[in-house]
Amino acid sequence: MTSSDATGHSANNFDLVRFVAASAVLYSHCFALTGFGGEEPLVRWTHGDFAFGGIAVRVFFVISGFLVTMSWLRKPNVPAFVAARCLRIFPALAIALLFCVAIGAVATTLPLREFLFHPDTFRYYWHNLVLQTEFFLPGVFHSNPAPDAVNGSIWSLYYEVRAYLIVLALGAVGLLRNRWLGALGWVAASGLIFAFREAWGIRIEGDWPVINAYFCFIGGAVVALQPKILRWLGYAALVATAALPFAIGTHIGEAAMDLFLICVTLWFAHVHAPVLSRFGHYGDFSYGVFIYAFPIQQLIAWRGLAATPYPMLLIAFPATVLLAMLSWHFVERPCRDLKRFFRTRSSPLPPPVGSTPAP
Repeated sequence: MTSSDATGHSANNFDLVRFVAASAVLYSHCFALTGFGGEEPLVRWTHGDFAFGGIAVRVFFVISGFLVTMSWLRKPNVPAFVAARCLRIFPALAIALLFCVAIGAVATTLPLREFLFHPDTFRYYWHNLVLQTEFFLPGVFHSNPAPDAVNGSIWSLYYEVRAYLIVLALGAVGLLRNRWLGALGWVAASGLIFAFREAWGIRIEGDWPVINAYFCFIGGAVVALQPKILRWLGYAALVATAALPFAIGTHIGEAAMDLFLICVTLWFAHVHAPVLSRFGHYGDFSYGVFIYAFPIQQLIAWRGLAATPYPMLLIAFPATVLLAMLSWHFVERPCRDLKRFFRTRSSPLPPPVGSTPAP
């Protein structure tokens, strides 16, 4: 959800896909945070098997798997890779967490001084900043339809960064120097999800939302290593689209959805459509939408401004996009530009079809 450095804006539609996915998370939470989670259209259509928010998270992982692997292939340098990932995630997250604490100071049932100096307030900020997810601030949002959680979206950042570390590990030991060896390396790494789940940071056995997200990341990474697959993704997407309705509700439905999302996401991202590829001309607002939407929606619910999903959507979406724009122009883009200090000479592998060198 957070990587836009591996491919140019003019060459593809990744900016659009990311923004749509972030907006889908916001849309899905409009139902959950007003107490109408079971009424979300995709939940009803699939009899509870899928929700737009969960699908969007998987799309983020597909994109990250592809772009982050491409970033290593173009610049196989450990300091540059680590710096790029950290600059993309943590500065904007630090500001968003301050925003959450500020909201908490307004919404808490505790006296302001007690809230600000409460150990749980400090724990919320610092634990989330190092991706040890905390959902609650003291005395905040207890009476909401979905009580207590201040920012329920950021849980996936921990797992995304763990996936980045797998890319780094495979690259650092040299497995990504050869594309076929790298693909086999990802197959082996995928086996660890079940054989040694701690390597991937999976805390709960059978945590399928996380497992499916990782499979999507691995799918994106394998396509980055085997760029010829891109030529066939359009056909695979058609087959997956036709087969998916028959798989929903079966034991293979989750795997079918992963395959569907990998094919459709990467195929659409590489469709040559100049109008779509110009979507990110003014900035990549997807990360900002992702990290700001949930607290804004909880604030709307707390104030009683919207008791049902679509009124909340009408208020939350423009407010979130505004904050996302500010985040991009004043935090994310300036931090992205700092990556130039870590650029070194490297011998990248040939880029895949339909992509351009990193800026």
